[in-house]
Amino acid sequence: DRFPVERDGLWSLFEKYDVRAYFCGHEHVYNKSMHNGVLQVITGGGGAPLHAQQKKGRFYHFVLVEIKDNGAVEITVKDMYGSIKDTLSLGLF
Repeated sequence: DRFPVERDGLWSLFEKYDVRAYFCGHEHVYNKSMHNGVLQVITGGGGAPLHAQQKKGRFYHFVLVEIKDNGAVEITVKDMYGSIKDTLSLGLF
């Protein structure tokens, strides 16, 4: 982690403004993690050479985010063949 001050500043904004989730790339993998109540989804499998092992998120993918009529957020991760690799639900907003 080369930029801890900037990282911590960003996270403090997420917490201050009650951000529930954010999506980022650059890392050439799929990964999800929770940090202080904020879901981080790394979605960097869109075409560049991949990093890591397949079981650790190394697969070409896309992420579908659906906001339901009741305010629930459903997230589906699919590989390049359309197979579901992961699903998440954020509940109501």
